[in-house]
Amino acid sequence: MRSIPDFARRMRKKLRAQCGLTLVEMLITILLMSIAGGIIASVIDLAVKHYDKLMKQSDAQLLCSAVSVFVQNELTYASDIDVDDSKVTFTDHANDLGSGCELAADTNGHMVVKYSGGVKSIGDGAYGGDASSKDFKAVPEFSRSGDYIIVTIKINGKVNGVDGTTITENTFSIKPVAPSYVTTPSP
Repeated sequence: MRSIPDFARRMRKKLRAQCGLTLVEMLITILLMSIAGGIIASVIDLAVKHYDKLMKQSDAQLLCSAVSVFVQNELTYASDIDVDDSKVTFTDHANDLGSGCELAADTNGHMVVKYSGGVKSIGDGAYGGDASSKDFKAVPEFSRSGDYIIVTIKINGKVNGVDGTTITENTFSIKPVAPSYVTTPSP
């Protein structure tokens, strides 16, 4: 068994040893670790921003597709169609909504059909965000070419801090099954 003075002598020897880091070595290590941490944080931040941008584009394309299908469904079986730049009035035959229906974007930028019994839409959830903040706005443009209705749906949102930027758009034509156009004079 070892004695206590032997143990104390070994402890004093270890405490007096000069193997360790100097202050300069410690500062250089901290500096290098800080630089490496900053680079890693920058790369992660860039990756997250890129991911958010791609997700926003994907969501906008999905919304554009949903709005396009909504518009096609409403106008395919419509009659008495009056085409304006930003809205279409028509008589609905597919959903028995009757005459005087108006397809346009509301004040929130949501595509709706207004009719005598209320409002029909694809739902607020399709536009992103929660009930208090919407990420996207649909901007429709309508025109005619013979029996066809030419529709352009633009999905606008906030990109790089600029609100109202067009993220995606879709242009398509619809030929109603039984068209009965009302001619709207151009201003």
